[in-house]
Amino acid sequence: MAKNSLLGYAAAGAVGVLIGIVVAPEKGSKNFKSVKRFINDWATKMLDEIQAGKDNLEDYADEARDKAFELKGKAQAKAEDFADDVRHT
Repeated sequence: MAKNSLLGYAAAGAVGVLIGIVVAPEKGSKNFKSVKRFINDWATKMLDEIQAGKDNLEDYADEARDKAFELKGKAQAKAEDFADDVRHT
């Protein structure tokens, strides 16, 4: 869903830029600079969002790894307890 939203925002932004260029009263060099600045700002924001997503994903991976080690330790302890019980019976 987020991927579709991102693509929708990108498409809407591109359409807006094209309409702005077509109806703009300024000369081409000013329009080009404005469009370039807009695209650079937009790309910077998208890269920041991507980095934030990667950071969140790394945090989730760390949490999952920690939980897996915790569960592994509990499982090993239970297996050892069970093995002790079997030996003593």
